[in-house]
Amino acid sequence: MLYWITTKDGHKYHLTSNAGLRGANLLGTFISLNDLQDLTSRGAELKSASQTITSPDAGDRWTGTHLWLDLAGVKLDVTLQPTGGNFYYGSSGGIQLSNRGPDPDGSAALPGWSWYWGNFHIGKGYYALWFYFESGEVLVSWSMEPNADGVLEIAFASVWHPNGWHEMLPVGPKSRASDIDVSPRTGVKYFNKFFLDLPARDAHFTFDKWVRDGELVPGLPEQRN
Repeated sequence: MLYWITTKDGHKYHLTSNAGLRGANLLGTFISLNDLQDLTSRGAELKSASQTITSPDAGDRWTGTHLWLDLAGVKLDVTLQPTGGNFYYGSSGGIQLSNRGPDPDGSAALPGWSWYWGNFHIGKGYYALWFYFESGEVLVSWSMEPNADGVLEIAFASVWHPNGWHEMLPVGPKSRASDIDVSPRTGVKYFNKFFLDLPARDAHFTFDKWVRDGELVPGLPEQRN
C-alpha cells in the first residue's frame, strides 16, 4: 500500500508498505518512508511478520480493514474507509504481457489476459510511475525489464477515473528511463528520470524521482516469542 500522509504540523510523507504472503506464511515485508520536506528516504526489508492486517468478515471494498505496523522507527495505525471501487490492473489483477507457450488454458496463454499470476516479466527489474491529477484521475504505468539505456519492450498503463471506470493504455516506443545512479553499497543501478509516452491519448509525461539515493536494505530478523 502507498500512503500519502500529512501530519498535524503540516509535514508531508509518502509511506509504502508491503507484506509478502504465500498461503498462510509470511515471507517478509518492506517499508519505505519518503520525507517530502528534505527529500530523504529510509526503509528496510525484513524477513519477519512485521505487519498486522485484519478485516471484518462482511467487509466490502476493504471497508473496515485495519493495518498496524511498528518497525524501522515507523509506526502506522490506520483503518481503511474507501471512497470508491478497487483499482485492479486489467480488471482483475496483474496483466499477462506475452505468450507463455503452448498452453491450452486461455487464461495462461493469451497476452493481455488479466490474471493475478500472469507472466509479469519483472525478474530483471522494473519501474512503476504513479500520477495523481487534480481532476481525480489516477495514472499508473508499469515498465518491465528496461535495458541499461532505459529502453523497454514491454509496458502498459492503467487509468482509474473517479466514477470507478478504468482503462488500459499502450505505452509508446518513445518512453525512456535515464540518469543512472549506482548504489555504493550494493552496486545496483537506479534510474532517476523517466519519460512516459502515451500515443493513444496524444499525451506524454516527464518524471524526476524525488529521492535519488533511497535504497531498501535488509534489516535484522524480528525477534518473536
